[in-house]
Amino acid sequence: MKWSRCFVETAPSVTGARRFVAETLSTLPADVQATAALLVSELATNAVLHATSAFEVTVTYPTRTGTVRVEVADDERSRPTPLNPPPSALHGRGLLLVESLAARWGVRHSRRRVGKTVWFELALPAAEVARPRRAGALALGRRPRRGRSSLFDALSPGWSALFA
Repeated sequence: MKWSRCFVETAPSVTGARRFVAETLSTLPADVQATAALLVSELATNAVLHATSAFEVTVTYPTRTGTVRVEVADDERSRPTPLNPPPSALHGRGLLLVESLAARWGVRHSRRRVGKTVWFELALPAAEVARPRRAGALALGRRPRRGRSSLFDALSPGWSALFA
């Protein structure tokens, strides 16, 4: 299934994009939700700061290969590349996070519109078998896990602020 939402070019839209992804993937394990929310936050921030354009977030789950795919499309044509900033730099680590935490990621330019789409895919644990329950809902063979995952623990305290 595929879900999309458009956001305006403002800082609060980054929070909205995080929330949209987390809610869309709410039936998946907490670490998948957290990673997807973190990475979409980085890509949405890039759209606001560098593309200075509205952006669209698309979540696809399950893909043909059983992964979660998140895309952020904006109006900037230039291809983003991961940087290697010095420790004193305040910015420049977003794509390094995407590169490190995603199973795959990439950039594609649109033929139908101006701009590009930056995407990433997250692999699920082999035990997670997904099947659509009904329109707008995701289902797994079991109930979602409760509590914090190791990624939540690593980013604590304050991780819950990402969903505020």
